[in-house]
Amino acid sequence: MIPLEVIHEQICHYYGIEKGEIFKNTRRRDIVERRYMFYYFAKKFNPTMSYQYIGNYSLQKDHATVMHGIRKINDLKHIDNDINKDVIALFNHLTEYQENDKSLILIKEHLSLKIHKCKNVSELKTRIPEFINEL
Repeated sequence: MIPLEVIHEQICHYYGIEKGEIFKNTRRRDIVERRYMFYYFAKKFNPTMSYQYIGNYSLQKDHATVMHGIRKINDLKHIDNDINKDVIALFNHLTEYQENDKSLILIKEHLSLKIHKCKNVSELKTRIPEFINEL
């Protein structure tokens, strides 16, 4: 699972556009494709999230718009090399984010367990370097 905010930020960063640009009420093809790309990855990395929830995040688009956008990217990636390259690059980038996020969660859990075993702040201060070395 990747938060919608992160997917939104990463897509905008990849295409070099401002965050507000992707959800502008426009039919410009470049903007629409980027919006559809957001829908595609929002659902891909959050399969249990409803289409309506994704639509609400993207400024009140309804579920049918989200579903159409996902279908469109699925179709285009097979016939448009540029779209396919973007899908692959964004998928790899978001997957890397997801793996880094999982690693961070494991580190937090490990440190949390170690910290709770300390009897006082003084012990914690002296053992922090030890905890970090164990990572």
